[in-house]
Amino acid sequence: MKYLVLIIDGAADWPLEDRGGKTCLGLAPTPSLDSMATEGVVGLARTIPEGLEPSSACMSIMGYNPELYFSGRGPIEAKSMGISLGEGEVAFRCNLVAVCGARMWSYCAGHISDAISSTP
Repeated sequence: MKYLVLIIDGAADWPLEDRGGKTCLGLAPTPSLDSMATEGVVGLARTIPEGLEPSSACMSIMGYNPELYFSGRGPIEAKSMGISLGEGEVAFRCNLVAVCGARMWSYCAGHISDAISSTP
């Protein structure tokens, strides 16, 4: 048997007043998601232990206890890039955003390429 764990983090978004209180996801055509929901097993689970930040949910979903093993997303993302942290070393993670006027126009600073972002 094969399993798919689909985490559509942030997909629901906030209700839009000018769209009758619906969210972007509620307004979007979702035939693939609808099919998976109809044919799969759907349920709810509390994946964020009390007192921990939402990004710890990925640890729970993969079977790790975030209260024991979670130290933030920085070390996880560093490991995924082949970066090993030594004793006393810390990895921080941040999003670089782009703002125009008073609005954020890009959650990732316009998709900076790896070549540009890794240049010293």
